[in-house]
Amino acid sequence: MADVADALEMESAFKKLHRKWKRLDVIFANAGVNGVWAPITKLKIEEWDETIRINLRGTFLTMKLGLPYLADRGGSVIITASVNGTRMFSNVGASAYATTKAAQVAFAKMLAVELGQQHIRVNAICPGSIETEINDNTENRASESLAPKVEFPEGEIPLTGKRPGTADQVAELALFLASDVSSHITGTEIFIDGAHPCFKARKRQTSERREEPPRAIVIRSGWPSCARSSAWIQKLGHGTKTTERSMTSTESSPTVPMMGEHNPQKQLWSYQSSSLKSLG
Repeated sequence: MADVADALEMESAFKKLHRKWKRLDVIFANAGVNGVWAPITKLKIEEWDETIRINLRGTFLTMKLGLPYLADRGGSVIITASVNGTRMFSNVGASAYATTKAAQVAFAKMLAVELGQQHIRVNAICPGSIETEINDNTENRASESLAPKVEFPEGEIPLTGKRPGTADQVAELALFLASDVSSHITGTEIFIDGAHPCFKARKRQTSERREEPPRAIVIRSGWPSCARSSAWIQKLGHGTKTTERSMTSTESSPTVPMMGEHNPQKQLWSYQSSSLKSLG
């Protein structure tokens, strides 16, 4: 047992593990707290620091001190993040917690690239509502009045209604990522939430829809972007002359990850402002 945020305790724990088992195949950074949930103006500095200390410093120390034992053989690293801070942002007051979870996902992706040649896979699990005891160490001082005024129908989890997931389901996902069955999965976050955040995000988007200025799509060398007005296009120099040579341009496209240096989409396309159509 060790405090994940204490470097000396964690170093000692890994040494004891290695002395006993002579090898390390999987690192599962699962320790974490909700901490204090409160409006940012009411959240104390020491409360913010404590959540960062356990969730983020703890994950960093677990990786820094454990990876040397994993490097010789390769293996799997699993980090428990959350839907909070990754694809759900509706829990008012959870700024410290959500920040650590977003950072854990970024940390996992960075390590996946860094450690790939050592045959170490790094992934993040992002649970939604799960039956655990984490609420026992949560102090919630956030006011419901700060939350957006959005109503949801009965049964907020599309897959299970009001029934949350279980710790066993999360453990099964961790076991999958630890095993060789997932040997080509790395650098990704996997959500286990019954599609709850997707449902809430879609409902909020429908409720808050409003009219927007007309937009145009401009595609340059295969990369799309949105323009708010024809003036924006003119600033890029996409006028009549550009349009006339667009079908015969042989400009090389930027290198696309996962496609290598050869991108078949080499033509330069642009739409003149006179032919722009509103996309809604």
